[in-house]
Amino acid sequence: MVEVEVTMFKNWLDLIGVIQDSKGDTELAKCPSCDCVGSIDFQYVGSKETRIGYIDVWCTSCYHGIHMSRVKVPDGFEMLPFGCDDATLAARIPNFTRVEPVSLVDK
Repeated sequence: MVEVEVTMFKNWLDLIGVIQDSKGDTELAKCPSCDCVGSIDFQYVGSKETRIGYIDVWCTSCYHGIHMSRVKVPDGFEMLPFGCDDATLAARIPNFTRVEPVSLVDK
């Protein structure tokens, strides 16, 4: 985990909206951590019945990213099912460094 300024964390959160609005096309998306364009990838994991789950978004250049739980998987987006084996998850989602906002309480 790497702690970052709240603004950078918000930019990572905003990428989820970009992914949804672009129907998954991340070709023009810019990484908030390293500014690389076209290096953003993502994966939804969730329940096929409720389409509630989580999303991991990461940069294939610097391997920083974000994990967001309790998200609605939009219609038309593929997802891995909850309970799939670790090998399947590891083949799709790399071991990236999670970006977390700096906690002002701990300062």
